[in-house]
Amino acid sequence: NQPEAKATTHVPTTWLKCLKLARPKVKLSGMTVYEFFRELAKMGGFLGRKGDGEPGWQTIWRGFQKMQSLLDAMKLIAPTWR
Repeated sequence: NQPEAKATTHVPTTWLKCLKLARPKVKLSGMTVYEFFRELAKMGGFLGRKGDGEPGWQTIWRGFQKMQSLLDAMKLIAPTWR
């Protein structure tokens, strides 16, 4: 349980690249694991407004499913993409 750890040390590089493709305004440098999961939840429909609280597991799961679809597409389009 290390939410403040650097995402680059705990999250696969392909996931970070895919997140950047899906959400171009996201800055990967200095991103923490906590921030990565919030961005993943935003891919699943989480709005992240001031009073929204933390994303739930279903929203994170929806974001993860979209991430997997993007990863699969990238592997088909560019087999050397890693």
